[in-house]
Amino acid sequence: MLKKLHILLSLILLGLSVTNFAFSQSYCTVSTSVCDEYISNVSLGDINNSSGCTSGGYANYTDKSTALIKGKDYTIKVTNGNPWSSDQCRLWIDYNHDGAFDNSSEYFTLTSSDGAATFSTTINVPATALSGTTRMRIGLIYASTPPPCNNSIYGEYEDYTVDLRDPTPDAAFTALTSPVVPFSVGVYPVKAVLASKNNIVLQKCTITWAVNGVVQGILNWTGNLKKDQTEEIYLGNYSFTYPEGSSYNPFKITIQVSNVNGFPFDSDPTNDLFSQSIAPTLNDCGAIGFFGPAEGFGPGVTQVRARVKNYAPKPLSSVTINWKVDGVAQTPVTLSGLYIKEGQYQDLVVGTYTFYNKTPLGPFDVEVVTSNPNGVTDEDQTNDKYVGGIGPSLVSGVYYVGGMNAHFNDLATAM
Repeated sequence: MLKKLHILLSLILLGLSVTNFAFSQSYCTVSTSVCDEYISNVSLGDINNSSGCTSGGYANYTDKSTALIKGKDYTIKVTNGNPWSSDQCRLWIDYNHDGAFDNSSEYFTLTSSDGAATFSTTINVPATALSGTTRMRIGLIYASTPPPCNNSIYGEYEDYTVDLRDPTPDAAFTALTSPVVPFSVGVYPVKAVLASKNNIVLQKCTITWAVNGVVQGILNWTGNLKKDQTEEIYLGNYSFTYPEGSSYNPFKITIQVSNVNGFPFDSDPTNDLFSQSIAPTLNDCGAIGFFGPAEGFGPGVTQVRARVKNYAPKPLSSVTINWKVDGVAQTPVTLSGLYIKEGQYQDLVVGTYTFYNKTPLGPFDVEVVTSNPNGVTDEDQTNDKYVGGIGPSLVSGVYYVGGMNAHFNDLATAM
């Protein structure tokens, strides 16, 4: 009885062994006798493998893999570690997962334009290929077309894994549309443009957006975007403000797409993450007035001041002021060591000017323009200029109205 049980268990184990073997793939062996020319690097998608020549002329790198989308072009580059001008290179991909390399439909010939130092070609996986992981073999040998199996004299072979995938949509954010630069500090809606980048209709995806690395929201978008069609997506509101004394760095907005049409990946993962840094206006000031001494002044050399206001959240520490009197440019001045907070102004001395009583009497036309707040370009130059007039106070005396050399053209002007 025990002997029969032992025989039965043996048969069951044998059956299991045969069953497991049936589901495994056993590829043909390949080797070379001499490592002279050899594969020193393979670059394809996520594979970028550098190596020396392996003893026996064969190296198994099936732990290194890359995804290949059916119908999409991929460039593979193979570097020859010791090139001879007559070397040849070929690769095979087991499209039908049958454990064999078909020399009629599963191979690519790589070509060289630099004396066999490097070989390359374009791989386009056919739609008929079976999806899933399979074997890719590369052969580099001397003076003849590499066979996928058996022994060659000079050269080397390497095996890798490729993951053949069905075409999937390609979703990508292409632009940030709100807030629009320039903008002031405050709360703004954040909007961006979602695009469909290939021929597969984009119907849904998950959108995760963050500011300075902090996730602000996760949206499940649905729609129907064909190739090159776009849609502006409202992501949410964000407060673009700074605490006093902060570093005033830009705000980095990132937008990630995932779960495109329910797939864990899309056809081009390199554009799944959109990133853009923006900042509200941080360096903006302008002239809002031009004055002599507060107590008034008469004809003669007089110190003059420009009133400068800071419109931005970053304190104003320096500014350049250009000014004109009656259209004549005066010496510009750059002032530093300031500390003018947002919304505040300060009267800054720009120099002196020799005033006199005009005939007829009238003000001197002035123009004041600020630039280079905090040593950088003003981010909003629409408020930089002030245009006005200034004149000395009248002293006691006799003034004539109307006529030749009159001080005033008419009584209304004199009043």
